[in-house]
Amino acid sequence: MYPVHLIKTDSNINIIINNMTQSNRRTDYYINDTVGSKYYIEIKACNEAGCSDPLKIAEFVINYEKETPKSLQGRIRQKTATNHTCILLWDLPKTTASLIKYYMMVYDGKNFLKNESLIVPRDIQSGHDFTGLQPRTTYHIQVYRQNSQGLSEHPIIGTCTTTS
Repeated sequence: MYPVHLIKTDSNINIIINNMTQSNRRTDYYINDTVGSKYYIEIKACNEAGCSDPLKIAEFVINYEKETPKSLQGRIRQKTATNHTCILLWDLPKTTASLIKYYMMVYDGKNFLKNESLIVPRDIQSGHDFTGLQPRTTYHIQVYRQNSQGLSEHPIIGTCTTTS
């Protein structure tokens, strides 16, 4: 188990966001705060013997974009795949926003399968683990930037092929 905490730097407010596990390494948490507020994220590794010292993994300042986000640049790259999972990476966008929201669409050939959202601090490597996939299948992925003003104009597009 990996408890994830969000800490507001100026007041030391500690919010437990989620307990991640090996099978669930994703969490979403929405911050409604004023521009300029500083936060960081800590994660610990815990087992029956106790928890490790916290690891500070990201620090960011709340900053919102006022316009529709610019489209992502570059391409999607397949990092690894198993028979039910694809791990994809893409380039970080150039933005002043402190948190980046991605909107992802997954297709099996021409058939739409699902969409997912991902929110990460700006300076974290961009990527995602797509799970629940079928073996020996090529999936087409579209990734947009998203904010309160809508989706970016164009997605970046890539493919991922699961193993047998």
